[in-house]
Amino acid sequence: MFDKTIFDKTWFRGFMAAIAIGIGAGIVFASAAQAKSLRIENKRGVALKELRITVKDDAGGQSFILASDLDARSNTSAKVPSGQCLFDVSGVFVDDSRLNAEDMDLCRQRTIRLVE
Repeated sequence: MFDKTIFDKTWFRGFMAAIAIGIGAGIVFASAAQAKSLRIENKRGVALKELRITVKDDAGGQSFILASDLDARSNTSAKVPSGQCLFDVSGVFVDDSRLNAEDMDLCRQRTIRLVE
């Protein structure tokens, strides 16, 4: 038979608190894992001034800077905001050339490679 006095014991309350903390830490860890890391490779012979992404949604879309001042033939990584996948990507290089890509699914992409 089940002993009801187990709930009154101090060790049991400590054990349950430890489980609750563990579950809470797991939730925080899981939500942090949702922010995706994206590799940005500048394969061009020209430095990148800025690479920006804009969320594709009905609210006008928030804009985020993924990279700035990225030297020619170098790379970096950036975090893509969680909860969104579809973005417009735009960039400006030091020679004033520009790039524009619409409707990129950054949940499926692991790398944005900038080429000539």
